Amino acid sequence: MKEALSKELAKATGLAEDLVLGMLSVPPGLEMGDLAFPCFRLGGNPNQAAIGLSKKITLPKGFSKVEVQGCYLNFFYDRAIFIQNLLSQLEKKGFGHGAHKKEKVMVEYSQPNTHKAFHIGHLRNAVLGSALVNIMRYAGYDVVASNYMGDIGNHVAKSLWYIDKFCKSLPNEKRGEWLASQYVKATKMIEEKPELKPEVDKVHKKLDAGDKPFIELWKKTRDWSLDDFNNIYNELGVKFDVVFFESQVADAGKEIAKRLVDKGLARLDEGSLLVDLKEFGLDVFLVLKSDGTPLYSTKDLELARRKFEEFKINRSIYVVGSEQELYFKQLFKTLELMGFKDAKNCFHLSYGLVQLESGKMSSRLGNIVTYQELRDKVMEKAHEEVEKRHADWPKQKSDEVAHEIGLAALKFSMLDKERKRVIIFDINEALSFEGESGPYLQYVYTRCRSIIKKSCVNEKSLKDANLNLLKEPEEFELARRMEALPDIIEETSATYKINSLPRYLLDLAQLFNQYYQKHKVVQEDVELMQARLALVKGVAEVMSIGLGLLGIKTVEEM
Repeated sequence: MKEALSKELAKATGLAEDLVLGMLSVPPGLEMGDLAFPCFRLGGNPNQAAIGLSKKITLPKGFSKVEVQGCYLNFFYDRAIFIQNLLSQLEKKGFGHGAHKKEKVMVEYSQPNTHKAFHIGHLRNAVLGSALVNIMRYAGYDVVASNYMGDIGNHVAKSLWYIDKFCKSLPNEKRGEWLASQYVKATKMIEEKPELKPEVDKVHKKLDAGDKPFIELWKKTRDWSLDDFNNIYNELGVKFDVVFFESQVADAGKEIAKRLVDKGLARLDEGSLLVDLKEFGLDVFLVLKSDGTPLYSTKDLELARRKFEEFKINRSIYVVGSEQELYFKQLFKTLELMGFKDAKNCFHLSYGLVQLESGKMSSRLGNIVTYQELRDKVMEKAHEEVEKRHADWPKQKSDEVAHEIGLAALKFSMLDKERKRVIIFDINEALSFEGESGPYLQYVYTRCRSIIKKSCVNEKSLKDANLNLLKEPEEFELARRMEALPDIIEETSATYKINSLPRYLLDLAQLFNQYYQKHKVVQEDVELMQARLALVKGVAEVMSIGLGLLGIKTVEEM
């Protein structure tokens, strides 16, 4: 309907159709219409231009009238046709899918380091990146979901040094958890005894040189971390099309770094390779240590090349915490200076860290809340809530529902905040099952489905409901909010403001609850009941689509 109106406005004004489409907006109140067109660009007096255009334009099917309000033309939908179109699209399961876009995008996210714990900061990254992948795919982009794991580096050398020197035996269970604790012990020991650091450097060099005993220990312990990570990803429903490892790009990255000297882009400084970016306000960028050990920067130079050349992508999005903003500016500028033509197509999607009330978390210091710790507490709370309400449920059903409710609480607590906002983690807020939370949105979906079920109406018959009977302003307002989902998805995929979708769903849930409290759905007037049930079914389907994009599953009973 929006596109049909744009065509008519383009004909009447001589403006390009896509320009007109972008100029249309939604007025702030229902009494002002459903779509507004500003007449400032039509020349002369805008009010007179609006009056002239109102007489010239042919209203497309689905619109009931047009009114001049100041410098705007305000268009009103034929409400029954609008709701019919909306619910028909939902019935066909085609609602919200954007047209296929030619751009191929890689979203790199999660990026945990092996030999360290997966904590709640990693959780925010994982669910944020996964939601972005889902949303962009729904909007029509060809998306490659990738992960880039730090499986080599000083943290690995530190862990293996400690294990080799102090651990007489290796564990048979909870290996990932044990491994993370060894890293913390190693870090604390070296901070207390700095004279031990050369021993770690020696292990680092042995790993870099391919020393067989340490390589075998590295492979074994690396697998323990990867097993833990994969279990977490499976539980969260987070999936990747490709997984990169730092160990795969380190050698090629070193060669690229060395070639920067030949190109005059890098200089040697006491053996280290530096790219001077001071003229760009970015200081110097270290790309290789004096002993030849590769850094994050070394490896990222090769990773960027591999992404674009091997996967033929048009854009690369790095989902990484905001504390790395300077680093990515330096990386992208270095790529640009070395002639990497796709440097301009690299984007750092930064987000605020997750901190404790006591301050920033650190795997090095061990003052973290691990994913497993948080997950166990949330699941315990979810079980309590389910059993409180449904003591008669069989254990399997209770466990399954509690599991999905717990995951909804976890994910939503990381997604509903503005992306760049630092989250001061509050366990009580994360465990909340009321108010603005994932479980609350699940409940709204469940309530919609329960209303339909209790009506005993054949659900298939709802597609033939007489929607002309939906005359209440709250019904149209609800429908109009449902219809906004495609725009929310399109906007989110373009701006990366992931929290727009959770906020939209909360708004829709509030509108539904207000409507349900004010108007009786299940009633004696069968025709009116069917029309209202069709609307309720539509709300459930929009909630299901939105929650699914956030990686949250719906449940039929709560």
